[in-house]
Amino acid sequence: MPEDLVEFDREITDSESEKAARKLLAVHIRAKKHHVYTLIPAGATLPCLENVVHFSSWPNPKDFSGGANSTEYGSALAIHEIEEAHDKKLCAGCPFRVECLAQALSVGAANSAGGLDDEGVFGGWGRKSRQKIGAKFDSLRRAYVRGVEGGENPMPADDIARIDAEAKEGVPWR
Repeated sequence: MPEDLVEFDREITDSESEKAARKLLAVHIRAKKHHVYTLIPAGATLPCLENVVHFSSWPNPKDFSGGANSTEYGSALAIHEIEEAHDKKLCAGCPFRVECLAQALSVGAANSAGGLDDEGVFGGWGRKSRQKIGAKFDSLRRAYVRGVEGGENPMPADDIARIDAEAKEGVPWR
């Protein structure tokens, strides 16, 4: 792995998953409650539009004569990991990461029986990380609704107020 990509070649942490899911919830509330949808402005400079990005599928060991132990499979896997880390690095500074992630999660959920299995990097996260974020988002969304409408295990009122404020003001990634 090239040295400049090492930090992008890792699993998402629980705190990163929580943070991303809360940002998604604020985007969701902003759209549902305030009818404000963030659109990427025409002519915006986006790293993913100005650089090569990769949307290849993860290599399948069954496609290689030696299976998972073959050199060819190992090479294909290493190349894919480098490409994905490269794409995550491109996303790192994008001001529209949360919107891109929200779109990828909604499209992935709508297009696949099992949910979020689209390949590629969206919002700075690969498929496995998006699955984790999506599950956390669903949990937070349900707790938010229970907090607003009543029910068991609601989200605390101060968390609801904080998310509502973010939703009203806009949702910065950091």
